[in-house]
Amino acid sequence: MTDDKNIDNSIIQSNNSNKVKVGNFINIPGNIPYCDISSLFNKAFRTLNSKQTLDDDKDYLYLLETNPQNRRSQKYRNLAIRQDDYREALILFTEVLKIIPKHILSIELSAICNINLRNLTAAIEDCARAIEIDPEYAYAYNNRGLAKASLEDYQNAIEDFSKAIKIDPEYAYATLSTKLCKR
Repeated sequence: MTDDKNIDNSIIQSNNSNKVKVGNFINIPGNIPYCDISSLFNKAFRTLNSKQTLDDDKDYLYLLETNPQNRRSQKYRNLAIRQDDYREALILFTEVLKIIPKHILSIELSAICNINLRNLTAAIEDCARAIEIDPEYAYAYNNRGLAKASLEDYQNAIEDFSKAIKIDPEYAYATLSTKLCKR
């Protein structure tokens, strides 16, 4: 006989959306569990993009995780108004990473914060960590190339930009960065 106290009634399967709700978690197959990181990530993302007007109501974590094309179509600039905004965003992304250490998007955006704060070694380490998680993550190669170019390591920067282009031939930013390094 089963002890009813041990049955978890908080699991709900929805065939229409492929979402599974487990207590306070929502798992989208192939993606991250949505729990406390959503509000942290969204606040960090809005802070990182403070030069743009972003909706307070939008769940950018969900949009970026479920629709990678959203990132290109919306053209997020990842530019903050003040240096303190980069620091605040970095702290928030670090909090996300305490909850989900391999959250690649937060690692990558931490690298962008570090680039803008001129913490170039930390940015390169963030990108290397993202590449270790997903060797086909074009954004990490591009951002590592940006950090290397800032250190005037142009040859290695071009190699990273070239890898980003090889992974994603439509990645125009990497193409532009490569051209600038060759000047």
